Amino acid sequence: MKMLVVDDAHPKVELVARAIKTTALDVQMSHETNAFSARQRLRREEFDLVLIDLQLPDMAGSVPNPQGGLTFFDTFIQDTQVTLPAEILFITSEDSLVERGKLEVERRGSALCVVSASSETWINTLSGQIQLAALRANRRVRTFDFAIITALATELDAVLNLPYGWEKMRLKGDPTL
Repeated sequence: MKMLVVDDAHPKVELVARAIKTTALDVQMSHETNAFSARQRLRREEFDLVLIDLQLPDMAGSVPNPQGGLTFFDTFIQDTQVTLPAEILFITSEDSLVERGKLEVERRGSALCVVSASSETWINTLSGQIQLAALRANRRVRTFDFAIITALATELDAVLNLPYGWEKMRLKGDPTL
């Protein structure tokens, strides 16, 4: 399962990384520190879960904006070059942002998780989101641009020997594979 954490506060990202290790799931965590680089990353890669800090800088070197995470969310969900993740969870460690942030996040159909070194209640929320995203990732229907169909094993071997980085996969419900 692939997860992107968009947060400029490295101590919070470290807490999240430690919490992920307790899930016993195979999570590939990536990290971006600002809205611009995160949007570029989302254009290049697909993620199953994205964690977005409420207070986020727009670009590298800029001051974090208390509405930066919400603005980033509003922007990237409109970007047709971005494949939307199955799950999006907002995070914060700023108590002053929780009340208003929770309302804004819920209006967008998501949830807010308050990350704190002094409490572990947030870990259950994060763990549940990771497990749900992993289940969705495992059930995702794959799409293909084209198919190569061969009748003979020698033809199949010749195709598989072409330098295109083929990968083996089983399609659910297909008895021929």
